[in-house]
Amino acid sequence: MHELAMAALLILGILCAPCRAEDTMKSRLAALKTWFQHFKEGLDESVVSDEYQKRDIVAVAAVRGAAQDSAEPNKVYWKDPAKAKKAAQLKKEKVELSAALEKILSGNIKEGKTALDSFERAHPKSTLLADARKARDKAKELEDSGGAQ
Repeated sequence: MHELAMAALLILGILCAPCRAEDTMKSRLAALKTWFQHFKEGLDESVVSDEYQKRDIVAVAAVRGAAQDSAEPNKVYWKDPAKAKKAAQLKKEKVELSAALEKILSGNIKEGKTALDSFERAHPKSTLLADARKARDKAKELEDSGGAQ
């Protein structure tokens, strides 16, 4: 009787092995897709949050010197235009990266990888470059796992 139970368990294990492998593959695909969704949501939230009005407004007053008397006294200017330019560039990069992720999430993995490659070529000094490379690696993993629709 003991040998019969062992044989039944062995047969059951052999029959269920493909099921477990398939379940593992499905859970891996689900995990990869979830990773892309969360990454895209994070990019989208940060892009949108930049558009909210900032409540911490600081005013600075200064005495105008003789050299500035010829300038228009009521003209408003920003002291740090480079910061605004960097913020606009980062926002543009986030939108591009988000579009590439959208392609991957919609099942166009090859187009998404191509978009990630072009992002890397277009923005070689981007602060998002490491994230783009990681996304490309995950897209390859998703493609190899059969995640393309």
